[in-house]
Amino acid sequence: LLPGAGLAGFGPSPDSSTPPDLLDVLHALSAASARPGVGPDPAARSCEGDVRPPDYARAYGGAARRLLLVEDDDARPPWWAALRDLPGARVLRGDSASTLRALAGELTTSETPSGA
Repeated sequence: LLPGAGLAGFGPSPDSSTPPDLLDVLHALSAASARPGVGPDPAARSCEGDVRPPDYARAYGGAARRLLLVEDDDARPPWWAALRDLPGARVLRGDSASTLRALAGELTTSETPSGA
């Protein structure tokens, strides 16, 4: 998981006092449909308003065999902190490119049969 916009989501519990700006999401979808194939999936932006309870993140992340969290010394939301303590979680520091290279190296190493 990489840090970036929308990481905190709508917080760890429902809060109806600040609804997500659905009009903003619709504008993003409309603009992206005018330029197909350019940039990230605009529907992902709608997830910025999702509630992210730490216990749910812990249960969901616990099902993963491997979980890579990229840190850049910025504050993290509670759900991210809950993932740090999972057995399959590994925290790396650095930029996206260097951490993806580290992950690729781990995958290559773990897929090499012993004795090869």
